[in-house]
Amino acid sequence: MNPNPPHLIGAPDDPAQPAPHKLVDVDVDSDPADVFDEAPARRQPGQLVELFLAGRADVPVVRITNRERIAYEKTAARHREWPPLEIGKHFAMTFMCYVAAKRDGLFAGTFEGFCEALDDWEPIADEPADPTRPGA
Repeated sequence: MNPNPPHLIGAPDDPAQPAPHKLVDVDVDSDPADVFDEAPARRQPGQLVELFLAGRADVPVVRITNRERIAYEKTAARHREWPPLEIGKHFAMTFMCYVAAKRDGLFAGTFEGFCEALDDWEPIADEPADPTRPGA
């Protein structure tokens, strides 16, 4: 029986020996929205969405990409009380806008705070991927 945790790949049976490879080193209690806090390596396909936030005269625009969708799915898996995507599309889009707004520095609070501040969102355009441009 291997005494090392199952998340280590290739861990030797001798606990005094270091494991040569780690599969994952993830804090399961972390917020998946915090994982995607930087621009992607290339411009991903995405959807531009206007955010109408209470108390703001400007209308910021965020990009929803696969990274925000993954953050939603990871978080929804931990919150069984959230509606399934099939009937909670507005809820899911609100969360994806929250992740994008956090990444872009437009909002620093919690998801609950974002829900209170967000009056509405409006998709304005779909954009294809552009591998020749760096992420923005």
